[in-house]
Amino acid sequence: MFDRAGVVEHNYCSGDPGTVIAKMQCVKSLVLALRQNLALAPKCGAACTCSSEFSCQFHSRTLAFDIKQSHDELPKMARKRKTLHEVCYPHLVRLMGFVHGCQHTKDQTFAEAQLLELTPDHVSKHFNMLAHGKQVPGPNDKPNKCRHTNLEQVKKAVSHFHPNKLQPWNAQAKCGNPTRSVPVNDVIKEVKRAEVRKQGVPSRAKRDLKRQEFRKTLRMLEASRGNVDWKRKFPSMMKLQFHIIG
Repeated sequence: MFDRAGVVEHNYCSGDPGTVIAKMQCVKSLVLALRQNLALAPKCGAACTCSSEFSCQFHSRTLAFDIKQSHDELPKMARKRKTLHEVCYPHLVRLMGFVHGCQHTKDQTFAEAQLLELTPDHVSKHFNMLAHGKQVPGPNDKPNKCRHTNLEQVKKAVSHFHPNKLQPWNAQAKCGNPTRSVPVNDVIKEVKRAEVRKQGVPSRAKRDLKRQEFRKTLRMLEASRGNVDWKRKFPSMMKLQFHIIG
C-alpha cells in the first residue's frame, strides 16, 4: 500500500487523531517503526492539549518515514536492484544450454565464436520450447507456458550479448543478429495472436485494488477462525494503511 519511496503524505488536521492512534497501537511492529523513523513537520504549538506522544505528530500535515530503516518485524520493501548483466545473462545461459544440449552453470562464459554460431532456427525453437513446451508445435498446440512479453524479454536479453546486436539477420549471408529475424518475430506474433483469442497464458498485470475487493478481503480475514493474526492484526493493518493513504 505504501509507495516505493516509503513516503506517505496526508492531512490529519481534519480527522480524529485518537482514532488513528488506537489503530496504530493494535499494530505493534508499525508503532515501533514509527517511533524510530518518524520525520515530522512542525507540531501543533503551545495551545495543543494532546496527551499521547503520537497526538502532536498526527496534528501535523506531513507523515513521512523511511521504510528502508523500518523495524525488523516489517517486511523489507526496499531491495537492491539487479544490474543489467544479472537480469539478461541467465536468459543467454539457458539459450546456449538448449543449443548445446546440456545445462550450463549460471557463471558459464561463452566465446564470441560460440555466439556467432547462433541462428534464427536455434532461437525460434528455444522460443517454442518456452511457449509451447516443444520445439515444433502442431497446429492444435496452444502457447500455455509463457506470454509474448516473456519472449520479448528473452529476445532483448540475448541480443544484448550478441556481437552483431545492431545488425539485422541477413538470410542470404547467414550473418547478423539472429533475434532480429523473421522466424523469431513470427513465433512472438503467433503467441500474441493466441493471447488475443484467449488461447494463451492469461495476463498477470498488476492493477489497483477496487473498493469491493478491498471490503471482501476484510470480510474474509475477519471471518477466519483460529488465527489471531489473520482475524485481527492484518485487517487492522489494512484499515490503517487505507486511512493513511486514503
